[in-house]
Amino acid sequence: MSLSPVRTLILGPAMAELERGCDDGAVFGGFSKFVLAKLDQWAKDEPNQNASIKRAIEVFSSYTSLDITSREKAVNDLLKLARGHYVQKRPVPKQKIYLKTDMLLASIPGIGPERAKLLKKLGLVTVLDALNHFPIRFIDRTKVLPIAQLSTGTEATVFAKVLDVREPRAGRNFVQALFGDSTGKIMATWFNNPYVLKKLAIGKTVALYGKVGDYGGPHMTNPDLDTDIQDMGIVPVYPLTAGLPQWVIRSVIRKIVDNMPEIGDGYLPDTVKKDMSLPSLGESYEKVHFPDNFEQLKLCEKRLVLDEFLLMETALLLRRAEYRQQDAPIIKGAQKSSKDFLSKLPFEPTMAQKRCCLEIAKDLESGRPMNRLLHGDVGSGKTVVGLSACSSAAKLGYQIAWIAPTEILASQTYNVARKLLPFNTAYLSGSSKKMAREKIFELLSSGEPCVLFGTHALLEDWVKFENLGLVVVDEQHRFGVLQRARLAKKGFCPHVLVMSATPIPRTLAMTIYGDLDVSVIDEMPKGRATIETKVLTGTGNLAYKTALAEIEKGRQAYVVCPLVEESEKLSAKAATKQFVELTESHFKGIPCGLLHGRMPAKEKDETMCRFRDKELKVLVSTTVIEVGIDVPNATVMIIENAERFGLAQLHQLRGRVGRGEHKSYCFLIPSRPTVSLQVLERTANGLEVAEEDLKLRGPGDIGGTMQSGLPMLASSRLITPSNFPLLSLAREIAEDIIKHDPELRFKENRELRTGIEGKMAQRVGLAWVS
Repeated sequence: MSLSPVRTLILGPAMAELERGCDDGAVFGGFSKFVLAKLDQWAKDEPNQNASIKRAIEVFSSYTSLDITSREKAVNDLLKLARGHYVQKRPVPKQKIYLKTDMLLASIPGIGPERAKLLKKLGLVTVLDALNHFPIRFIDRTKVLPIAQLSTGTEATVFAKVLDVREPRAGRNFVQALFGDSTGKIMATWFNNPYVLKKLAIGKTVALYGKVGDYGGPHMTNPDLDTDIQDMGIVPVYPLTAGLPQWVIRSVIRKIVDNMPEIGDGYLPDTVKKDMSLPSLGESYEKVHFPDNFEQLKLCEKRLVLDEFLLMETALLLRRAEYRQQDAPIIKGAQKSSKDFLSKLPFEPTMAQKRCCLEIAKDLESGRPMNRLLHGDVGSGKTVVGLSACSSAAKLGYQIAWIAPTEILASQTYNVARKLLPFNTAYLSGSSKKMAREKIFELLSSGEPCVLFGTHALLEDWVKFENLGLVVVDEQHRFGVLQRARLAKKGFCPHVLVMSATPIPRTLAMTIYGDLDVSVIDEMPKGRATIETKVLTGTGNLAYKTALAEIEKGRQAYVVCPLVEESEKLSAKAATKQFVELTESHFKGIPCGLLHGRMPAKEKDETMCRFRDKELKVLVSTTVIEVGIDVPNATVMIIENAERFGLAQLHQLRGRVGRGEHKSYCFLIPSRPTVSLQVLERTANGLEVAEEDLKLRGPGDIGGTMQSGLPMLASSRLITPSNFPLLSLAREIAEDIIKHDPELRFKENRELRTGIEGKMAQRVGLAWVS
């Protein structure tokens, strides 16, 4: 049965009546008289709604005598009726399909092998995979408008009849159709979608959802089209792959939800679920895909996210407890060694550096394995603190492994260490020659104290330490838990120090890195130059004029682009093209260098060395310079297409300048106006930038940042800033559970133990499960 056009006619005046305070004046002659006239027609169009319409007629017959509160309720009830809330109840599936979470999607009736292949491209192989394929957004189709009230540039839903259809002809790859309701007409065009013709029967009432354009009248391009009025509520939108339209994904997940498999009830204690009024796990999975309202959606998201946070936090706390039970090298006199090292530096360390060195030294003396995160803003001096720990360990005869994510950072730190450490130092990377590798093998085999700097090459099986006492992992956010554990296994439970400049609020860092103690360098070295940050619009001429002026003073500049090469899909500047353009325009006759991740390691090193030695005045680069590049003479940072970077990443890039005594400049040049960039103009504090970054990011982005170095969470797409307090709550719950049941043997914790054994133990390097 088709929907009555009266529904759309009532919506506008009803919303206007609410805005007027329900004074019965939204329509000339009286809103209540208008409604009563339309309800009679509605009852004829949709006899199945007669009971609901009859109640509405009774209410609006006495509307003028009602108080304001009763009028508001009457209008809201009318809106719900008009928007279809009373016709959204889905029929019970004709035949129950018995599903299991590990069942292959290909084996479910109605999916079939061909569709299963397409689903596999999205990583969807089993029923549980599909349940964890969460929507990226929702379309609120409860807000239906008459065609006459559509506004250009807005997204809207309309109920309208199909009036005319123009099928594709030779040379035309699009379908056009004309739709109408009692207030007007709208044209819709679908490109490369001949299948839409099956839904376009002339005279049929359908729902269109899309962005409204104006091409000589209202128009939608590639709108969603539905003939099923039961989908006129809050509709999920999923990530797709070629050949798999939205309606197919929805129907697959709808089928699974309608036949929900036995899924247990998760890991949360009953008291927590009761206190927070959380729904069951099965209901949460259903309503996170097909919610009745947005409040319900938020509650179900909270349930799923908290469940996984608890699993992760419990696993990390168990790993931390397990690690601390082991014996580790006792670095006697580490506190004195650290003070001696700091006293011989050619500069005065900050109080924050001294405090962190002391915290680390106490760990080294304890006889229990250190597992500590050293967190500090860009340029705060983490390297010196790490080298202090190396000095203490090497003094007592131990070997140290220092691993960095890039050859540039590893070699740079190695060169600094050679000047500050009176011990053997060596450098190993994937491009190291055979002779260099043989010398390193001999050095490690001898058991002599040394510090080996390198990239992921240090993880190779042939790299065997005879007396490994300390592992330092630089830039923790680029290095996973398993990689850390793998490196630590090269010695008898060595101490582990991980370092990160990624700006993360302290409380969040302590929760994310749940298996680590945290030290924070919250003070910058004296004498560091200020960095003036400006967001520029247009061509960014000011940035390049400033760079030229600084180069004339003997300084250097960076120009950062988001891409290596031009892309047809992305209208962003590429480093290779920008390099050519700049050497022929702004920087003509000035020595310039190009740096990006695809270059051979040797070529990258040569370019960086030439820039460091001031042979090159300008370095055009991608974000390969984001981490650890230290050239004090560089005073200008120009970032093209700045809107394509996260705020935290921009802050990291900004930190490549201002490392010497001269005033520095950072110019952000977006290709379109971006308000969020003003945060970087306002503050140089990494933690403030991090807070703003977390507020601005979308669900998937935050999940990615939060999981750096951590096991992948199925609910990562649901993680939003509003859910971050759940991390601390999950940690509190985990601590309480482990306090009373350290091996998770109690009946109420068995599901949690099983979850850790199956999903977390191997990923976090936990060995206690059996």
